[in-house]
Amino acid sequence: MVRRPCDPAWEHCTKINIGKANRVKCNYCSHRMWGGVSRMKEHLAKKRGDVTPCPNCPPGVSSKMRDLLIKTAFAKEEKLRHKRESLEKMKVESSAASDDIKEEEENDGFKRAIKESLETYEKEKKEDEEFNDSYEKACRESLMFFEMEKKFRRGQGCSGSASNMAGPSHDFNDSVIIDLEVDSDYDNDLGF
Repeated sequence: MVRRPCDPAWEHCTKINIGKANRVKCNYCSHRMWGGVSRMKEHLAKKRGDVTPCPNCPPGVSSKMRDLLIKTAFAKEEKLRHKRESLEKMKVESSAASDDIKEEEENDGFKRAIKESLETYEKEKKEDEEFNDSYEKACRESLMFFEMEKKFRRGQGCSGSASNMAGPSHDFNDSVIIDLEVDSDYDNDLGF
């Protein structure tokens, strides 16, 4: 471990060089330990648990080392708290961005669905109009040919203009007319 001259604990211990191992020796009780200056601070502060407390450390030095340990612990906690807050902030921002993206995707989906619905409505409306136009045209043609048949049955014949008009796919020829004249039930249904 590299000795940090700014750490006050180095005034109360000595580094022992054994290869690359980190060992320090207490200047008050000559206790040797693995680790570094952080463990020596715990030894000098008479902290129980990880290290053996120093029996010869003066109370002022012990108090100073306890204060340094507390200060270090608060600094670590503050650093961790700041890191947690930063991560939480990033998480919230990410979540908000994700929510914005989801909301935008939902809005795009709604807009797309509305657009498709309107297009479908317009297409069906156009198809209905075309069907209605075709239906009305077929009804007019049917009515016109019915009137022509009615006149023909009464012996009035067809005018030249009516014969030039477009009609159903079949032509009225003699066989159809004969069949129509023979069918008396049909005439009765039509009121002849």
